[in-house]
Amino acid sequence: MRSDEDKSTLTVRVRDTESEKTVHYDASTQWVSQYHGDKKVNNIDPSDVKDGDQVICPGSFNEKGDFHAATISKRLSHSPQ
Repeated sequence: MRSDEDKSTLTVRVRDTESEKTVHYDASTQWVSQYHGDKKVNNIDPSDVKDGDQVICPGSFNEKGDFHAATISKRLSHSPQ
């Protein structure tokens, strides 16, 4: 995954494929993090998402055909013990 703050986009790789998709975001996009298997969701700052992080980006296509993320969820590997 790569980010471009100037264009407000993330380039993400679709799971189990080599295909890449561009995800657009704006001020309405919610940024969160969550440990695998945990129900607790933490609000984060966009700067907390780094290139190479695993993310889930639910959203929809806008009138231009661009995919806009409603939420960008940074996936965390293990729940803190």
